[in-house]
Amino acid sequence: MRRILDGVLVVVAPAHAVRRLGAADAGVIDVAQPLSDTAKAEVREERLAHSRDLSSSRVRRLRRVHITAMGMTMSAILGGILLRGLLGAQSERGRGTLAIASVSVFAWATLARLGWAGQSYSGDTAVERIDDTWFRTLYWIGMLLATLSVF
Repeated sequence: MRRILDGVLVVVAPAHAVRRLGAADAGVIDVAQPLSDTAKAEVREERLAHSRDLSSSRVRRLRRVHITAMGMTMSAILGGILLRGLLGAQSERGRGTLAIASVSVFAWATLARLGWAGQSYSGDTAVERIDDTWFRTLYWIGMLLATLSVF
């Protein structure tokens, strides 16, 4: 439950989230790498500052990813609604076919991503960017087809 609340905090109060999450990460480092009494205050402050810097960039990235995902999902839903308006009503059989197509596209995208051996540590190679684009595009198509099957 705490992680869900932290996730909400990242979206609605990112500055507070950075302080809280940075302190939590610094605390984990303190436990994993204990300090002597003489070095504690200075090193602890350095660790806290470093953890806050990392948390700040990670919070920005997390917010960007979720906002982008929400925007893509909403655009697929809107696209599906508009396309349904252009195509008109469909039969029950057509709705079932679209639902199966939607689930198939979601499964394709998800299963293609599991345990992919071509991943690098940075996740930013040309092939990984193509894979990410395919993944997001397939999810967009799956959402569009799901919307068409409902409306």
